Amino acid sequence: MNHSTPVVLKFASSVLRRRSDLPRAVSEVYRHVRDGRKVVAIVSALDDETERLAADAAEIGAGLSSRHAAGFIALGEARAAYALAIACDHSGIAADVLEAKELRLSASGPFDDAWPTGVDPAGVMAALQHAEVVIAPGYVAVGPDGGLVLLGRGGADLTAIVLADALGAGEATFLTRVGGLFDRDPLTPERMPAPDAKRFDSVTWAGARALAGDPIQPKALSYAERREVALRLIAPAANDGTVIGPTGAPPRPAPTPAPVRIGVAGLGVVGEGAALRIIFEPSRYELAATLVSDAGKPRHRQIDPSKITTDIGAFLDSRPEVIIDAMSSGAAGLELIEAALARGISVATANKQAICDDLPRLEALAKANNARLGYSPSVGGGAPMLETARRAAAIGGVGDIHAVLNGTVNFILSQVAAGASFDAALAAAQAAGFAEADPSADLSGDDARAKGKILAYAAYGADPAAVTTDIEALDGPKADGFAREGGVWRQVARISRRGDGAHVEVRYEKVDGDPFMMSLFGEQNALRVETAGGLLVCRGRGAGRAPTVEAALADVGEIIRERSLSSGARP
Repeated sequence: MNHSTPVVLKFASSVLRRRSDLPRAVSEVYRHVRDGRKVVAIVSALDDETERLAADAAEIGAGLSSRHAAGFIALGEARAAYALAIACDHSGIAADVLEAKELRLSASGPFDDAWPTGVDPAGVMAALQHAEVVIAPGYVAVGPDGGLVLLGRGGADLTAIVLADALGAGEATFLTRVGGLFDRDPLTPERMPAPDAKRFDSVTWAGARALAGDPIQPKALSYAERREVALRLIAPAANDGTVIGPTGAPPRPAPTPAPVRIGVAGLGVVGEGAALRIIFEPSRYELAATLVSDAGKPRHRQIDPSKITTDIGAFLDSRPEVIIDAMSSGAAGLELIEAALARGISVATANKQAICDDLPRLEALAKANNARLGYSPSVGGGAPMLETARRAAAIGGVGDIHAVLNGTVNFILSQVAAGASFDAALAAAQAAGFAEADPSADLSGDDARAKGKILAYAAYGADPAAVTTDIEALDGPKADGFAREGGVWRQVARISRRGDGAHVEVRYEKVDGDPFMMSLFGEQNALRVETAGGLLVCRGRGAGRAPTVEAALADVGEIIRERSLSSGARP
């Protein structure tokens, strides 16, 4: 896989139709970001807004004959692009929006059915230098006179293909509900999967024009064939679908995966967020049960009380396929993880205290019982730190790691630097869901210590027992002293290899002169590491519900995909 080339995603209206679909789209974006890819996402207008805007334009003055009509109608795509950018930011993913003129896609012809004549990818590549994701409106381009024109029916498909070609991606990925092309309508009149429909794994550009499913518009297919751009149609979270390209193969039955049964342990800020995402996506997930320490505590009304238990045995007996561990207790989390893995139940854990000293043993336990242990949400939140450390290990020649690992502490330092008192900054962090009611793990540095040990294991293969630590704590007088001295202060973790082990040092440093560290405000986390192949970096929101839930669900998705691949299934 060429990680230097961005992946181009086009969200079909069957996947991203309304604002409530935005979390699903963010998950697909994050799936590639955590794999180290830059993403260019193309969107269409939400909620049939294009039709409404066209009708409005027709009623205003010169109406559709005005040279401004295309710009007016394209407002729907622009709104959708910004909506997805806001949703990405909420989950800790650095995204930029390039509007039509910034995208530098030119076209000529009728204002409502123009044909692309060229694109300058420099604007996209420049934006990707400082953002993980560029989001662009489909369907709209710049005409010969500098005004906006529309690319007609299927114009957003065409936008994605043109950009994939210009960026050298070789293919564009289309996210669709049914995930491919079929020999007949893949949905029944009730909009359920048709049991007798067969899916094509591959089909030629010409052959795709006559097939059912979520078809690509003919003008887009013609452009793709002319430029030899492959189109990959895939459902959200799936491994495969249909590839439209130079060759084809007969269709075959495609499995319809059942919703994944997930158990959630802990219903605090993160656990409740995970449970609600599961409940609100019934086509993908089913909430098996939740495990809590206090059954009498009021819970969100969407969480069925019958699915809440304080008994670990009853929780495991609910037959979850994957457990999301969002418990606050390290000891209780470790007990649950051990019990689940021993039963062959996979776990995605945000509980760094539960695993940081036992990772080799827990991974061996998972392997022995054909289960999987994911722990990306335990480090970095929306910043894919573990994935970056693992990529560094795969490249080789891993040097020292420099990182900001605690979003809560970084938020407090940012607030104090802006004039807030330490107590007010801590209270604001707790109100935002960044800090626990007991913030001692954050302030003592124990949170950063645990994350540092996990990263040392991922990057160097260092057994946690062979990792030494030197950690500096934070309190009010120290934070106030930083503010009086001035400059930009960060809690910086330095992780280095030491023989067969590693050393984790966490210190408060004045980072003036280090643009990367200086740029991290609020709850942002970041990591950089030297490798034999050059510098790797990642950044994102490191605290809060949304980024951690996104990382947990990304682990769940990866666990399910790995399980499906090992069993020969095709979700």
